[in-house]
Amino acid sequence: MALRQRAPWGTLAAAIICLLFVLILWGAATKSRKIVLASVMVVVAFAAVMSRLNYFEWMSIPWTLRSSNPHPPANSTKEK
Repeated sequence: MALRQRAPWGTLAAAIICLLFVLILWGAATKSRKIVLASVMVVVAFAAVMSRLNYFEWMSIPWTLRSSNPHPPANSTKEK
């Protein structure tokens, strides 16, 4: 449980360190290396964001029970 609570901050710190490395390497990089650096930063940013979100909760709660569901289930409408 302790790792789960500390992981978001660890990935944020790692993403910042990675960004610093990319900024240092950016000036001397060729066009192809800049593409690689930018691609790596996209993956790092995605990983940092996903570690901070609780996406397992999205998978375990059925769509019909979510409070943010704008469409009610088909069988819940009242017939007149």
